[in-house]
Amino acid sequence: MNIKFPQFMKKKARGLYMEEKTSMRDAGVWIAFVGAIAVLLVVAGYAVSRIAGDRAYREKWKDYNDCGWA
Repeated sequence: MNIKFPQFMKKKARGLYMEEKTSMRDAGVWIAFVGAIAVLLVVAGYAVSRIAGDRAYREKWKDYNDCGWA
């Protein structure tokens, strides 16, 4: 007996099309994710740099604060 499943074939063809579209969407999601991580790293680097600079500035003028010149 030869049985054909036309709906199954249509779903499979549609599934392949959706699979190609999904891989493009997945690439976009990964690019957005990597971009967000890069932004977070840049912000964290700026914060650490700013804190280190402020600490060095306070250390430089610490002696003058003790004697009342600042």
